[in-house]
Parts: sequence; structure tokens; C-alpha cells
Amino acid sequence: MTDESEKRSGLVRCRCLFCGKLFWSERSTASYDTTSCKQKMYRWRKKLDYQTRRVLRDIMEISSYLTYDKSTPSAVAALNQIRAEIYEVLLKQKVVIVK
Repeated sequence: MTDESEKRSGLVRCRCLFCGKLFWSERSTASYDTTSCKQKMYRWRKKLDYQTRRVLRDIMEISSYLTYDKSTPSAVAALNQIRAEIYEVLLKQKVVIVK
């Protein structure tokens, strides 16, 4: 009767999406082990959404400069390089870019 599976009858093993710890839950769809982890994930997603919007706004601004008639070739090249570096960072972070 000391078997852990017998002690935990009716519970399922889950992994917290924020901290990665394993925990027991009555629901198989549980995502977080504590309300603290749930709140931290919400704040992290909110911050990530803000940063993503900011980066996308900057990309759009850079793109408008690239179409400006009086742009010098060196300025266009520099802006293209910056835009490519931003896209590379977003891809590494697995951020989906929507036009």
C-alpha cells in the first residue's frame, strides 16, 4: 500500500508550462503547478507580445525608409542589414511574423 501510484489514485502527472516541474493534478489538462507560475507566464506572454509589436513596428518604419526616393545606396544597404538581423533574431526566438 506504500506504492506511489496507489497513493495518487485518480490523479495524473503533468508538467508545468512555466517552471517545467512535474506535479500531480486531478485534471489531465492542467498546465501550471501553482497560481504563481500561471501569473508569471501571463506576464511573460504579455511582455513578449509588447516586444513583438514594437519590433514589428520598427520593421515597418525601416521598410518605409527603404522606399524613400532620396535614400542613398549605403543607407538602404545598412537598413536592409538591420532588417535581416531583426528577422534572424525573431526566427531564433520562434516568433511568428504576420504581415
